[in-house]
Amino acid sequence: MFDIEIKGLDELTRKLKELPEKLLQEIEVELRKAAQTLCERAKSMCTDPLIRSQINYRVFRTKSEIGVEIMAPDEAKPYLNKAFEEISPYLNDYVRQALDKALKTLAQHM
Repeated sequence: MFDIEIKGLDELTRKLKELPEKLLQEIEVELRKAAQTLCERAKSMCTDPLIRSQINYRVFRTKSEIGVEIMAPDEAKPYLNKAFEEISPYLNDYVRQALDKALKTLAQHM
């Protein structure tokens, strides 16, 4: 009969349980960076200081979703869309889809 002892199994189990939370945190950081870049680029193209001051974002997290909301007046939409086109090739798929969804939601609310 053999006795097998696996050392570090409890530690490995603990780390695996923490992994989903760490992944969610990383996604949230990436969304925040991308939304900030998008808004900063849109602001840099906009010549109207009032419109510029109204271009903002919010990253949110619920139990089932991490997302981003873009807040801006209708006049800012061309700048946001142009900024999205410029930064889109540099984003991973999830972040690109989240920003695209936020821009479409912005269009529906205006």
